[in-house]
Amino acid sequence: MLRIAICDDDDRFCGELEACILEYAKIYREAFDVSVYYSGEDLLEDLKKDIRYELIFLDIEMQEMNGIQVGMVLRKELNQFLTQIVYVTAFECYAKDLFQNQPFDFLLKPLVRDKVFSVLKEYQYRYDRANVFFEFVSHKNQNKVAVNEILYINSSGRKLLIHTRFEVYETYEKLSDFLQSSSGSSFIQIHKSFAVNLDHIIGYHYDYLRISDGERLDISRSFRQQVRERLLEEAI
Repeated sequence: MLRIAICDDDDRFCGELEACILEYAKIYREAFDVSVYYSGEDLLEDLKKDIRYELIFLDIEMQEMNGIQVGMVLRKELNQFLTQIVYVTAFECYAKDLFQNQPFDFLLKPLVRDKVFSVLKEYQYRYDRANVFFEFVSHKNQNKVAVNEILYINSSGRKLLIHTRFEVYETYEKLSDFLQSSSGSSFIQIHKSFAVNLDHIIGYHYDYLRISDGERLDISRSFRQQVRERLLEEAI
């Protein structure tokens, strides 16, 4: 069951978007649970009660708390980095302000059915990829970590260090073997001993990346062109 929220102070637009999402669910035989909010405050009230959504369609130009402010609370106060935001706007001038909230995509008003379908298809592709688990042995114990929880992986001597937001795991595997596995398909190598989860990259400069926990990771000279090309490919 995919939990989706729509937050927009235009009730007519909310109805159109909800109908479009439910049409997609019917055509593709998906199970969606859609909730509608008419203010950012109401949405945040539920999020603070630990009601979670995998995908939120969030209007920017709401009269009270706008979508940018809601996104900042979601990311910085509630630390919900796995929830994906699709910003809805009638304008195309918010890119700089929105980047810090790590939006998944944008919808321009008036609503275009095919664009909504495209966003939902792309989300499901990434959702399926994110629900892959990396299984490994650490300190003689069998472990597994959801790939979408891994920030980055680096090799240190014979060990592979798996960095999540709250813990670092160790295992005896090669970075090259991980990158060739199904778990490694969503990672980009930035150094001979470092690979970063694409879903956690929030900033890019030619010689370093910024990831979702705020950490800066340097891109070695020999990997800069490869990183740039991969990020451009992912953005298309």
